[in-house]
Amino acid sequence: MAEEVRHPAVQVPQAMVYSIPLGSLSGLLFLLPIVFTLPDIPTLLAVPGGQPTGPMFTLIMGSKAGGFGLVSTVAKLFKQVTSN
Repeated sequence: MAEEVRHPAVQVPQAMVYSIPLGSLSGLLFLLPIVFTLPDIPTLLAVPGGQPTGPMFTLIMGSKAGGFGLVSTVAKLFKQVTSN
């Protein structure tokens, strides 16, 4: 990727440095709504599978369809980011 920019010695390190605050900001924007709408902790810890993400999104969205939509969106973004 460094060969595809005009000034790789300058632009690639800048992109690496800018990715930290941008990633922090996007993570904060994702986590803040979840934290403010988070159900009680004992309910999340009592989930049979041990992974409270699905039930948490279902409780937050108020329906199974909304929870499934949010979980599938997060999973799709995760897959897209981690794939080659």
